[in-house]
Amino acid sequence: MPSSMLVHDTRLAGTAPPIAPNVYRVDETVPLEAALGWISTYARMNRGLGQLLIMCHGFAGSVQDARARISEEELGFGLQFCREGLKLSNVNRTARLKGLVSLIILYACGPARTRPGFEGTRADGRAFCRELAGWTGAEVLAAVDIQYYRKEHRAGIFNRLFRLGPDDTINFGSWEGPLYRFGPDGSVMPTAGSG
Repeated sequence: MPSSMLVHDTRLAGTAPPIAPNVYRVDETVPLEAALGWISTYARMNRGLGQLLIMCHGFAGSVQDARARISEEELGFGLQFCREGLKLSNVNRTARLKGLVSLIILYACGPARTRPGFEGTRADGRAFCRELAGWTGAEVLAAVDIQYYRKEHRAGIFNRLFRLGPDDTINFGSWEGPLYRFGPDGSVMPTAGSG
């Protein structure tokens, strides 16, 4: 069975949960190419990844629509991932993962959000997720809404005796709002995990 990998951009506060055999931490100093290089190397060493889990913040940006008289912050601008971020404008760089990953799960706020009237713009989260699926050849699972998580605290004598570090393990719990699966063929399907 293929392995899995969790990539945690540490600007998302907390400690990555031990849900994958390889946890890779990135931040604003790690170039996107370096992260994609390590992910592809690890995937090749393990004959592919069944799941690539990405935990980070989703980008929000300003949207303005004079006809609807709105000027608001909206999700769907990509991911706060590595130095450059991962956005519609650079998602093609993930092509180096083509054929190496079966499923990419985005634990982030609203990467699949597209406000009506903003299709085809840099605020088109659905286009971002479709492109990510197409460039990588993987299915992509992503939410539309803000995702809430809590930090769990390890308790007990074992943690105190061995000083295992901060007691702030990330737990996303259930998905908030609609959840979509984007296929590498351009298909978009709501999933049973939708809230």
